[in-house]
Amino acid sequence: MAAFNGVNGNGVWQLYVINELSNNTATLDCWSLFISASNAPTAAERAPFDLSLTMSADPISTVVGTPVFLNLTASNAGPSIATNVVVIQSLPPVAVFEFHPQPRDCFPVRHQLELQSGTLDIESNATISVEVVPASTGLLSSVATIGSPAPDSNPTNNTASASYS
Repeated sequence: MAAFNGVNGNGVWQLYVINELSNNTATLDCWSLFISASNAPTAAERAPFDLSLTMSADPISTVVGTPVFLNLTASNAGPSIATNVVVIQSLPPVAVFEFHPQPRDCFPVRHQLELQSGTLDIESNATISVEVVPASTGLLSSVATIGSPAPDSNPTNNTASASYS
């Protein structure tokens, strides 16, 4: 049954019965087969890492034309190194933004930023601050998501947001 390692083996099966001796009779009334994997790893156990993202705004209250810093912290709880890590952040359309420090792999498109941080070691963090200068009054917010092509053991902590006015 090693051929089904990690794959659900349930489905349509066929049973063939051959009578090799003449003048013998046999009856097969019913049969069934159910395969269960008792030690199959869960999706979380197969995932190589746990990425997470937090974001805060400083200050949370400001006036038009005064900068607000959106501080993002990307983390990897392991158990493996995370590669090809990307953070995508949406910014309000009524704001101008700058970076501190300027990331080398940042691709702004209108009011969405794609930050390609590459590799994130086990139990490590990467921090970036985005300076936003509001151009109008009111409550403004930013949402960011971290991800990688590989599965994440806990995707519920991959999105962060911050609001300021």
